[in-house]
Amino acid sequence: MLVGYEKGLHLTDEIFDGMRASADLQLQKLLSRLIDKDEDSGSLTIKIDVNLEKNLIDNFEPFSEDEKRWALIPIFDFKIGTSMRMKTEEKQSFNGAGLELYFDEDTGEYILKPIANTTQRSFFDGDYTEVNEDVNEGNVKLLEKKGE
Repeated sequence: MLVGYEKGLHLTDEIFDGMRASADLQLQKLLSRLIDKDEDSGSLTIKIDVNLEKNLIDNFEPFSEDEKRWALIPIFDFKIGTSMRMKTEEKQSFNGAGLELYFDEDTGEYILKPIANTTQRSFFDGDYTEVNEDVNEGNVKLLEKKGE
């Protein structure tokens, strides 16, 4: 189950929204060109290149003695092409900077999680927890260090 800032890795998930929107637009353009040119067939191709960047980062995991750990940063490059007698292409890219690849054992799928428990402290770190309080007449989520 995805929590907070984690991102799913399905073609229907948010990180692929731009690619899907471009593919939808290219499909409409292809259909229009086929009709305008009185052609019978065409094609739409979606290509996704996947690269994994391996980064050694400082490790501040609460229950780990290792000073460093490896984070896999995915980079997805999208290319959408159509063809009849002429060809058009549109390229896009998603760089997973700040996110690392993580295997969610509950779902059996890979997801993206913010890189946490490293030199730069954040509310994603394992030793912080949410505390809900009413502040200025609104609900604001506050963080406090566990055990304090």
